[in-house]
Amino acid sequence: MAVGGSLHSDEERMLLENGSQQQNLWGTNIYVGADKEDRIKLDSMLNLRPTNRSRSVEDITIRVKIISITNHLIIFDMAYQHKSLAEGQWFQMSFYEQMGNIGSEVGRARKWQRKNQKIFESSFFRALELLSLTIDDPRWRDRLKELCRVKEVLGDAYYGGHLYKSDFASLEKYFHHFAVAARNSKAVGNS
Repeated sequence: MAVGGSLHSDEERMLLENGSQQQNLWGTNIYVGADKEDRIKLDSMLNLRPTNRSRSVEDITIRVKIISITNHLIIFDMAYQHKSLAEGQWFQMSFYEQMGNIGSEVGRARKWQRKNQKIFESSFFRALELLSLTIDDPRWRDRLKELCRVKEVLGDAYYGGHLYKSDFASLEKYFHHFAVAARNSKAVGNS
């Protein structure tokens, strides 16, 4: 990913010179302080190509991936909401504890989804942040496929479930099993 060039073509050149493939390059505009729907604009001359005949990105799968990657690398890595967790406390937790905590935020997002947009978004972004920390945890390298897929499905739920028909209720059920496992493993350890 390249950010901050005068023109998208400047960034395109730099990425190509460093080994990127043309078919994997897409142009976006990022507005960090904007509302959710206005933060990432997929509008660039870079996107014009024989398989994509507009300045936008026509393929929804590619669109979701671009938004997910941009959110992870740019918007959410700018400042952690869970600073103490990002500084190491998170990496002391077991996998079950991490996933159970993510599930708490997912459950909170589900609860507030159509009631209070601010609380809903705050919970979603905390869940995404915690999931990103879990993905970054070197102990779970053998689980990267699952974790990255969960992140993609979580992003899909946030954007309306158009790609995978995902929703926060089913994600909450998925994460609930980890919370139960964390509780059970602590009970066994304390007995």
